[in-house]
Amino acid sequence: MQYPIEKLHYSVTELLSQMEIVKKAVAMGLKSKIIFAEYVDGHKVYAEIHPSGQVYLSPSFCQFLWNMSYSALIITDTNILLRELKVLGFGQSLFVQMITPYKGHPAVDFLLSEFNAKPWEHVFELGVKCLYGNLTAADEKEIEGQDMTSILTEKVNGIYRSALFYALLHEAEHWVNNHFYRTMPRIEKEKEADGYAFDEILKSSDNVLRRTHEIGCMSILCAFFFLNPQFKNNGSYPYEDERLFAQFDKLSGRDMESCRSLIVNVLSAWAKHNTIKGFPALSGDDEIDLQSIRQFLHLYKR
Repeated sequence: MQYPIEKLHYSVTELLSQMEIVKKAVAMGLKSKIIFAEYVDGHKVYAEIHPSGQVYLSPSFCQFLWNMSYSALIITDTNILLRELKVLGFGQSLFVQMITPYKGHPAVDFLLSEFNAKPWEHVFELGVKCLYGNLTAADEKEIEGQDMTSILTEKVNGIYRSALFYALLHEAEHWVNNHFYRTMPRIEKEKEADGYAFDEILKSSDNVLRRTHEIGCMSILCAFFFLNPQFKNNGSYPYEDERLFAQFDKLSGRDMESCRSLIVNVLSAWAKHNTIKGFPALSGDDEIDLQSIRQFLHLYKR
């Protein structure tokens, strides 16, 4: 099917082409055009660079990542705000009633669009169906009808671009550092590329964009869990939790708080979707829940 996410990819490649590492990689032979395909040489691809220098991206994975970004926005904004309001004794309906008279102010309009958005769990599940290729006709119609230009989805688009930047900068790092031919363990090459991609994205962030970039990076790192639903590992890549928390632990303050809520909710959805036995039940305290999840994953299938 034709995924609506493909409308965004021109802007993604335009922005990427301006980054110094991408210019360097292209000068070293990396192909400047990204090819979108589900299979290459008979095997499934998600985000991959070929030894020839050709970068491939899976359209279904990209659509899943956009739906993940939508969920990330709702989780990190609405859920956290509602939790804070609850402490003050406000419910959602009362808060919406209080701010509605101020419609027309951009911040108020955005808040109202978030509260009126579809539940993140529903949008997220649609994304998972894209990834696993089991969309119904009704699902396809809903996906194709996604609005990519509303006040809400413009912010989702920013998170998505950051997530895709992470994947593509990871691949560019492999190319620039000649990872195809260097004699170092594959797992160390992956760690090096992960760290570079995350640091490079945040280094180029101003204060306004930093949170968007952080949420985008955490979104794709959480997405990797769904590429390996049963948590199998052949030793070529770090475990998904190691990849995620190596970058998460670089955050601090409210940035860490927002991303903590995202990780707790999405990994719980992963565990539920894949019937991961023994996964911790959530208590409602993100800090405690994340500690429990980290401890569980650290031992799971090791």
